[in-house]
Amino acid sequence: MRDKISLIYHRVLEDDELKIIINEYELDAWDPFLMDNVATKELESINIDFEKSKIAISPYIIPNPDYSKVIDDKQAGRMSKMRLYDYQGIYLYRAKRLIRYGDWMGILKKDMAYQLSRVRIDIDNNLDDIFHLDIKKNKK
Repeated sequence: MRDKISLIYHRVLEDDELKIIINEYELDAWDPFLMDNVATKELESINIDFEKSKIAISPYIIPNPDYSKVIDDKQAGRMSKMRLYDYQGIYLYRAKRLIRYGDWMGILKKDMAYQLSRVRIDIDNNLDDIFHLDIKKNKK
């Protein structure tokens, strides 16, 4: 449970906007993009204006833990839990909260060739209807 909450709210936790404590254990952010890692490659981002809202799309290639010497112990531990194959894909955020992750939303099929690929998509609350999000941030 701690890992899942650390992942879903990682951007809020990173910005020190929120502290989450479970049974006296303070959660830290679990960044699936490994942004603090020098081997992470951030590719060209695009911003789209759509119906008075902005959509930001940012692709990343994370380092392969089997070949990278720049992954620290904490990152390596979390990456082993991530099962790289299962966590590839699009990460949809609404107001810094992770809404959906670990798939390609029908654009691609999961493949070993894409297991280090991550695409971050940021939307605001004006797009809830288009993305079929309800108050729980789930699909309607």
